[in-house]
Amino acid sequence: MPELPEVQTTVDGINRYCIDHVITDVWSDYDSPFYHGKKSIKDPWYFTHFHERVTGSRITGARRRAKLILIEIQKESKAMTIAVHMKMTGHFMYGHWEWNESEMRFEPPEGFWNKTWAISKEQVYRTLPFSDPYNNYIHLLFYLKDPGGKAVQLAFSDMRKFGSVTLFESTEELENTLAGIGPEPLEPGLSFDSFMSKLRTRPKKKVKTALLDQSLIAGFGNIYTDEVLWAVGVHPESEVGMIPDDLWREIFRQGKKILEVALQHGGDSMGDYRNIDGQGGSFQNMHKAYQKEGTACTRKGCSGVLEKKLIDQRVGRLCPAHQKLFVGK
Repeated sequence: MPELPEVQTTVDGINRYCIDHVITDVWSDYDSPFYHGKKSIKDPWYFTHFHERVTGSRITGARRRAKLILIEIQKESKAMTIAVHMKMTGHFMYGHWEWNESEMRFEPPEGFWNKTWAISKEQVYRTLPFSDPYNNYIHLLFYLKDPGGKAVQLAFSDMRKFGSVTLFESTEELENTLAGIGPEPLEPGLSFDSFMSKLRTRPKKKVKTALLDQSLIAGFGNIYTDEVLWAVGVHPESEVGMIPDDLWREIFRQGKKILEVALQHGGDSMGDYRNIDGQGGSFQNMHKAYQKEGTACTRKGCSGVLEKKLIDQRVGRLCPAHQKLFVGK
């Protein structure tokens, strides 16, 4: 699932390419009975409303809050926000796609890589990134016109169709929705006390579960919680209130450091996340814990073997040798 680095990388890409582009049309094939009657483009009635409101608007910028992409648009004098949660398999791409009637899907001009191609997958990823099969699940497409009048597209590929897209038509409505989200770990000037402000209210909560809770701290997911707790040497089932203050300060410091490094590497593409150019990030090459179960721990002086464990219905990876468990009696 895309986490803070992947979401921020996407937001940076939208700001790089899409500022002052006008949305001329919107296509979607999302339709889920579960979302009927809800404020989601997966409800066909709501999509009609969404389409009417956003068509003709101008993209003025994008920002991130927790794992949400917030695309700011302006239509005449009205400012609105398209809110997107990429969920497990979503990612945006900027370019051009054509409808393939026989396959009933949008494709890049070159098509998608398959075994009949004379070049390898790796070459495709470098030279024709949109032809990466992970980009072959477009369920939402914004037709755009750039400031020079050229027609381009912003596509949302979402293999499992879990992505969430809605429209906020007022600042008040948006801010009320965002009000319950915890502090941002990469917020400039964020103090340790601010970082801990909501976490301290859940002393009995397991630390991995607490870090995953977006109402307590924003942006962490399975990958980066595993990496941070491995780096600090804290067992993911430790209770928030039992972890010594000096180790919490290390979680604060290492959390910022690891997220910043992941941002520098374009996020993590061990799964199907791709950036706005259709290319993967490279943080997956730096994993110390995530999906490393069964391998020797690489921490200096540690002889442990990493394990996988279900923690409050989420999978965690840990080294039982150096990650210490802090729990009350």
